Amino acid sequence: MELGLQYEQLKCYSCVLDTVMRREEAQEAIVSDAYPDIVSIVNASGMVMMNQCCVSGDMVKAEGQINATVLYEPEGCTGFQALEVQIPYRCSAEAGAADERCRLHAAVQLRSVEVKVLNPRKVYVRAEVSLHVQAYREDTCQYSVALNEPDDTMCVKREQVDLGYIAQVTEKRFPFEEYINLNPGSMPERLVGWEAVPYCTESKLVGSRVVFQGGLKTKLRFLSADGELLTEDYDLPLSQVLEAGSAGEGATAALHLAVCDGEAFLDGKDAVQLHLELQVWGIVYDQQRREVLTDAYSIQTGSCCTTDSIPSFSLAAQDVRTLSFRQPLDALMPSSEVVDQNVQLCEMIAGDEPNEYKCRLKIHLCMKDSSGQLSQMEQTCYVPIQLPSCLCDSKWVECFLLEATCISAAGGVEVRGSLHLDYVMLRSAHCTTLCTITLNDAPDAAPTARPSAVLRMLRSNETLWDLGKAYASTVEDIMAVNQINDEREAGNRFLLIPRKR
Repeated sequence: MELGLQYEQLKCYSCVLDTVMRREEAQEAIVSDAYPDIVSIVNASGMVMMNQCCVSGDMVKAEGQINATVLYEPEGCTGFQALEVQIPYRCSAEAGAADERCRLHAAVQLRSVEVKVLNPRKVYVRAEVSLHVQAYREDTCQYSVALNEPDDTMCVKREQVDLGYIAQVTEKRFPFEEYINLNPGSMPERLVGWEAVPYCTESKLVGSRVVFQGGLKTKLRFLSADGELLTEDYDLPLSQVLEAGSAGEGATAALHLAVCDGEAFLDGKDAVQLHLELQVWGIVYDQQRREVLTDAYSIQTGSCCTTDSIPSFSLAAQDVRTLSFRQPLDALMPSSEVVDQNVQLCEMIAGDEPNEYKCRLKIHLCMKDSSGQLSQMEQTCYVPIQLPSCLCDSKWVECFLLEATCISAAGGVEVRGSLHLDYVMLRSAHCTTLCTITLNDAPDAAPTARPSAVLRMLRSNETLWDLGKAYASTVEDIMAVNQINDEREAGNRFLLIPRKR
């Protein structure tokens, strides 16, 4: 006969897809009739927007736009001119076990922008994007907590366990508008490019919501009336609220933000209006202590139990921080001035030691010497990143470039900037829960042949529960007969184990 069990459930999410998609797109662009021909390319930069990411059929798909700015030397003019190019992109990969019901967590980055001159009025712009996409399926964590019908002949074992699980996978789109007053004296004639990088610095759970704060690193690029390039940087604050589901106050959230759409335009000569649509994705990690039924047996008749293993985890480390860096470049041009620059984080590479990484930065410089002659240089440098030295079975790591500036100094050029690092490190764990209890319907063949008591010692890793289960007794009876008040007193001595006849 099988006894009924009472169950409780936790709503959770399990990751069914973790993939990285890289895509290279290109676009030809023609110089407007209002502007002069191209003599040479000075630099190319840009930013990436992600308009949509979803699972469709058996594929996960993402699409968006790359806004690139090509800076060039114009024919017959001093200073510079700029060509703005919009490049649509589409990425796809096999969805595996993911479907339309899954919730996604996506991180998009622009890896590189390159330009080639086809003729004095046409360029070929090529850009590469990278998307890290994870799909999470809604699931339940079920565990037994009691018998349906209490029975004095049944002994049940309850344990307090820590269940680690993903409590919520959520996303939200929201508008962001800002009126930026420019620095006095800048006097821009034309806005020729802008970049915006949203980031999160702090998040906490308040009730059933995640409240986070962060900022928007914004770079504005202008041309003055005489073609001089002007660049201004701003750090604009932002905050937002997300749903946290059933997570408790001690939960933590890993968040990623992206620009979905937007525009920036010059308002007069002293301000810029910024109108963006941002999206935030969040994964909420929680750990709750629950009482779980792990074993049972009958002191009257034989019984058989089956158990199940509940997957769980513990949080080994989690943090969000900004890492500043300074790296010298191999450019021995002490008298040169950095006119323009483009710094891209191309990839994050695993290092030689555990939890060690390095970010490969690709740097393109346009420099002017004391005679006014322009020169260009491309360099690669690596910025080391060290995560905490702790053991973990899985980790989620995202790193992107917040800002970077190349500075000409005595003896060469140095790149200075900051990286935004976000990581979650997990240790895998499992909890045992009771699934079924089956009692033997037939009575013992010869109950009178069984002794009424047994004398023996605890073996290695054995508990009083194990003795009670083996000899159809109870922990309480064993402790009472042997006059002990704590199970720790049972070691290194013979124990009298009473048995039911």
